[in-house]
Amino acid sequence: ATRTFTDSSTAGFCNRLLYYEYYNAGKAWDLGVALRTTDAGHTWRKIDLPPLLPPITSIACPGPSTCIATASWDSTGFGIPWIVVTHDDGASWHSFPIRSTAIVRMPSVSCGSPTNCIAVGFGDATVGFSTTDAGLKWSSDELPHILGATMSSVTCTSAIDCLAVGGEKHSPLLFRTDDGGSSWSMLKIPAEFDQATVIDCFDADCQIAGIRVAAIGVVLPVTAQSQNAGSSWEIEPLPQSTERVLDFAEIGADRWLAAGADAVNGPLFLSK
Repeated sequence: ATRTFTDSSTAGFCNRLLYYEYYNAGKAWDLGVALRTTDAGHTWRKIDLPPLLPPITSIACPGPSTCIATASWDSTGFGIPWIVVTHDDGASWHSFPIRSTAIVRMPSVSCGSPTNCIAVGFGDATVGFSTTDAGLKWSSDELPHILGATMSSVTCTSAIDCLAVGGEKHSPLLFRTDDGGSSWSMLKIPAEFDQATVIDCFDADCQIAGIRVAAIGVVLPVTAQSQNAGSSWEIEPLPQSTERVLDFAEIGADRWLAAGADAVNGPLFLSK
């Protein structure tokens, strides 16, 4: 059975996180900034990223010293997307520019093992980029081609099993691979979704968030849970003031934390 998300004033944190953001440094570009905590968020340490990097869109850390980040601009015409990798906890980074003219955005990366990760990108095509050696080399495979489709989030539960969400106009899309990204199939997504923005899984337990258009100018958040790796979904109610769900974290057996925005109080945590 699913459990309902409620407001949470006490949040469960991972004991090792990377937080990412970007800020304007008064120059002609934005600089990426990574902050690391090893004490559940009480203190943070800045980790420098490669210069001239676009804004960081996602970070995954599959090992104690290994982290992989995607970076791209919000709009086309500013520059190419990147994948950047560190194997020494941010002391140095390897940069992989995505020079394909078909890819303009790289919104998400996820790792299902210490060595196997998948990043998703989109432009003229929707593409999954995969690595089996913790980011030293990358290969790319197109997802089922849907003209105008975007990608927004990917989650991996093993070295070969991943789910990704995206959309095309008002039609949300859900993709699955069970061979490490070599091939992808499409799954059904609840009809309540007009757009899917984030997905996260722990084993077969998955959470998905997005929006639905209730009326002209009225956009509402929506979440759903799957307990069979995305084969079927059950809609979950949210606190009434919730404007948007931005991300998920699994903090125990069928226990989830969600970060979002509240129409009254601003940023909020939801838990169940």
